[in-house]
Amino acid sequence: MVRARGRSYTFTHESLRLAQQAVEQRIASERVCAESALQSELMAIAADYLALDDEYLRVRELDIRDILNRVLGYLTGLPVASLQIEGGVLLLAKELMPSALASLNRHDVKGICLSHGSMLSHSAILSRALAIPMAVGVSGCLDVTHNGMLGELDTVSGVLRIKV
Repeated sequence: MVRARGRSYTFTHESLRLAQQAVEQRIASERVCAESALQSELMAIAADYLALDDEYLRVRELDIRDILNRVLGYLTGLPVASLQIEGGVLLLAKELMPSALASLNRHDVKGICLSHGSMLSHSAILSRALAIPMAVGVSGCLDVTHNGMLGELDTVSGVLRIKV
């Protein structure tokens, strides 16, 4: 589904049409619901992105999963999970979907620390645009913390200091 053109990879109109056909074929041949067929196809596309050598393109896999989660929410009628954050907090997570970051009040989030991810992700790009400091790849940040702890995030060195 991801087509190479020189060093760039794009979803072409043709590849999107083929993805739509693949979803429709899966529904008919496997007798699965639209949600299941869509999830299978988009996860295959996400896997294609993960296999790319170019990091900028590889991290777009998170965007595909974000789109999938949102569309599945609309198809099933279930609300898409949203973060409810109040006050000045340091947000720690494994990863952060771009749509979740876009829904946050930037005045409530003083910084973001992710154990996984890339500074090339759309979440990182959006965090810079919102002037929210972010560090990614801070391994172990979720293992040593819990809600209510005080911490300091050094986004230059990617170090989280917990105040005890």
